[in-house]
Amino acid sequence: MSQNNPLAHAFKEGNVFHTYVTNAGRPRTYTPAELEAAAAEYMHFCFDTPIAYMTSRYRKLVIDYKVQSASIKGLSLYLGIGKNTLSRYRKDPAYIEVLEHIDHVISLYNYSLAVVGLLDGRVITHPI
Repeated sequence: MSQNNPLAHAFKEGNVFHTYVTNAGRPRTYTPAELEAAAAEYMHFCFDTPIAYMTSRYRKLVIDYKVQSASIKGLSLYLGIGKNTLSRYRKDPAYIEVLEHIDHVISLYNYSLAVVGLLDGRVITHPI
């Protein structure tokens, strides 16, 4: 047994358990197609459920609404997965194109809403 390998003594000789494992870790929650469809649902959710806030008009308090901005953190919360999980998805070649598309859509959505004044333009960056 080698002194450089701390796990050299952990497994008995003849242990072939590793040959039965087909993949390591938990299976992915979303396939690329499901992820794209769920991101589209999230974008509709952002637009369809505005945020209410109080404002004053003519010395009266009224409730006003603004469209929600979209973000990767919001998407991960909506999907029920962690932001780190999306980061790991980015390393998988099957998900790269879908996640780049989602990034562009979110960026363009926020930018377009800022251009027409529905979002604050100071906090939105240019999409390209």
